[in-house]
Amino acid sequence: MSGHACRIEETTSAVKSGTFAGDEMGIRLLRAAIFIWALSATPTFSATPFATQETYRGLTLAAIAVRNGAKLDIRPLTHSDAISRIKHAIDILLDKSPLSARAIATLRGVGEVIVVYDPYFPKSRFAGLTIAAFFPDFYQADGPSKRFVTVVGRYGAKWPARELAAVLAHELVGHGMQHYRGRLEHVRTIDLECEAYLYEEQAYQDLGLDKRSKEMIRFRRALEDHWCKALRAYIRRREPDGMTLWERLNPDVMGILQIYLRYVEQLRQDGTAQKAIDIERREGLRR
Repeated sequence: MSGHACRIEETTSAVKSGTFAGDEMGIRLLRAAIFIWALSATPTFSATPFATQETYRGLTLAAIAVRNGAKLDIRPLTHSDAISRIKHAIDILLDKSPLSARAIATLRGVGEVIVVYDPYFPKSRFAGLTIAAFFPDFYQADGPSKRFVTVVGRYGAKWPARELAAVLAHELVGHGMQHYRGRLEHVRTIDLECEAYLYEEQAYQDLGLDKRSKEMIRFRRALEDHWCKALRAYIRRREPDGMTLWERLNPDVMGILQIYLRYVEQLRQDGTAQKAIDIERREGLRR
């Protein structure tokens, strides 16, 4: 079982207090790592009954209650408060981001879209805060239908609604569509993350975040200089006219994604992707 987890470096005090204003905003949106987690990322809800489960706007929402006396590094929200916040984020994403809404409708057409609040996820803090994660192999049905499961942890439930909506676009829409299209098995991790980051970028555009803010500038740098660095090198070398799609305040995400499809197919055909995936498996980064 593996998950795609979104980790963000942040001061713990801001989360404990529930304050997310001012300079802390930049810290929250500085991605330190996005990676495929192995068994250590397994969510706890596999053996835990849900405290609540409901259908909301065509999605299945479920939550695990916080046990009395549970000791966690921050004080988690109750399951009812967390579900309310997740609903708000879903409303924003579906109402404000047409690309995300269409993608989620596509996923719903072939299976069940599930968002779970798990206050015990992640099991430990690691070097950063795990906001949400997509689990492609968890709770799967037999047969042609799929279940697209995203887990929102104790940190993510306290996230401001617009930012949580964008993270859901990254995890559920980005990685969910990769699962739907069968890309998880033959695309390098960094390229999977590049695509998910592009979906997140489109969500930020749709949700109207200030693209000139410090946090958005940091996000853009991470997008271009790390996660999509290899894609940009391919475009510069093979399709140089495509660089104009990046050279604007709001990149043309749909245009870039069209080139991305040709890029990952080239890596699949020439064996580059498989070599990288084999290394990731040897290092325990994916199954």
